[in-house]
Amino acid sequence: MVLKDRQQISKEGVMIVVAEIDSQTGQMIDQPTIITRGLAVAENKLSNKKVAQDIKNSFSAKKGKVTDWIYVRRKVGEIAEKAIFKNLRRRPLVLPVVIEE
Repeated sequence: MVLKDRQQISKEGVMIVVAEIDSQTGQMIDQPTIITRGLAVAENKLSNKKVAQDIKNSFSAKKGKVTDWIYVRRKVGEIAEKAIFKNLRRRPLVLPVVIEE
């Protein structure tokens, strides 16, 4: 598994998505912070903007107390992967980090 991840990082790059979620409302507190490595500068700007907007839109529709943080983390990762593939046709390793506030 480690070798597979390293091969993917070397070919496609890596993206770390840090999202702050309010545990009482399920809403995002601020735009997610996105850190990328292994993508060109032009790709970084486009992908970061689209990924942040897609994640923000997805969580703006949710209302209510968050009880399953594993699901939230998985959802952030899936949204980021879909947005990157749709815009860049690449599959970098996506590491979602969800901070509960």
